[in-house]
Amino acid sequence: MTQQHNPWLDLAALVILMATVVALVVFGNAGAAVLTAAGTLIAAGMRGWVRMRRG
Repeated sequence: MTQQHNPWLDLAALVILMATVVALVVFGNAGAAVLTAAGTLIAAGMRGWVRMRRG
C-alpha cells in the first residue's frame, strides 16, 4: 500500500519549526526545548489521528 502525502502534516511541521525559532529568540534555549517537545507530541498525535482515520 502506498502512503498518501498529507499536506496538513507538512503545514504542522512548518508551524512547529517556526514557533520553535521564535521561542528560541524570545525565551532562549529552555523555551525552545519546551516548545519543541510539545510540538513533537502534537505532530505524533496528528500522525496517529491520520492513521486511525484511514483505518
